[in-house]
Amino acid sequence: MTDHSEHHHGHQHRHHTGAVGLIFQGERPRPKSSTEILETARTTEFFEEGRFRAEYAGGTIEYVPGTLVPNAISEALARGLLLYKFHISDDPPRMFRDLGPGEYYAHLDFIEGPDFQEGRWVARIVNGFGGLECLVMGVEVKQLSHFHLDIQEDHSKPQIDIHGLAAEGSPAAQAAEGTLAADQAWVDYQISWEAIGVGCHKETICVPQQ
Repeated sequence: MTDHSEHHHGHQHRHHTGAVGLIFQGERPRPKSSTEILETARTTEFFEEGRFRAEYAGGTIEYVPGTLVPNAISEALARGLLLYKFHISDDPPRMFRDLGPGEYYAHLDFIEGPDFQEGRWVARIVNGFGGLECLVMGVEVKQLSHFHLDIQEDHSKPQIDIHGLAAEGSPAAQAAEGTLAADQAWVDYQISWEAIGVGCHKETICVPQQ
């Protein structure tokens, strides 16, 4: 029998993209307006303990995740989902060159494509006055199943983190050195958690900064 610690470290992530089909029937609700997103943000409880501060050459951004949402992906598919708020201090980093200092909110929607095929996840960035600042394409939505067995890990709290464009020192990172692309990063945010059997199931959103 394979020792679990060996299995845990040797096979941490196994991807099965497209393993579950997504089918809609009936008319979906109209996406929220930016004003409605701001109203939602004002009544949303944020997880201040999970605040994440990112330092950049051009400024600082603080991210604060919302609290976990049961069946978060289903909620996002049906009505959209407020993800997190972030505050830009001083001069904005280059990837946010069009955003001034202030507070903003990231909201997730699933948009059905032409002829209702090839749908895409899209994030909208809304400012503190209810104005739409920009759309963020390339958002990734992931479901992760952790089989802990004898290793107990705490995934039950909202988590937010930043990761870069490519592995440090890789050819892709070296090719992008000194460009705007090299400074880009993705925000990884856990939106849901549920204990299952010998582990847990969580849902995460990966939003590229633009």
